[in-house]
Amino acid sequence: MSTTIPRLPSHAVMDVRPGDQAAATQVDAWLRDYAISRDAVLRERIILAYLGLADRLASRYRQSRGTTPEDLIQSARAGLIAAIDRYDPTYGNPFVPYAVVCVVGELKRHLRDTSWRLHVPRPLKEQALRLAKAADELHQR
Repeated sequence: MSTTIPRLPSHAVMDVRPGDQAAATQVDAWLRDYAISRDAVLRERIILAYLGLADRLASRYRQSRGTTPEDLIQSARAGLIAAIDRYDPTYGNPFVPYAVVCVVGELKRHLRDTSWRLHVPRPLKEQALRLAKAADELHQR
C-alpha cells in the first residue's frame, strides 16, 4: 500500500529572502522539526522555501563553459536537498551558511565533472590539478 504525500497549497510556500528574519525564523523551526520527524511534507516546505537561494547561487556560475543554466540549477537544487537532509540543528550552526557551502560544493563538483570534453576519472582530474598547481609554484620559484 502506497501513501500519497499531500500537495502544499500555494499560500503555504514561503520563499526565504536575504534579510527576511521572520521567514528565516519560521523555516528554522521547520528544520528543527524535520530533524526529529523526517516528515516528507515538512521537507518539501523547506526545499521550496530555499529554492531561491539555490537558484541565486547557480546564477553565479552561469558564465561557466561546458554546461547549461538548467544543469547548474539542477545541481544547485540537488545540493540544497542534500543540505536539508544532512543538516543537524543540534550542532548550533545556522542553516543558511551550511546550505551555501553544500550548494556551492555541488556546483563546483558538477563543473569539475562536466568541464572536460572526454570522460576522465575524478582521481585523474584531481591529479592533473595538483600537477598544474605544482608547476605554477615551481615556475614562481
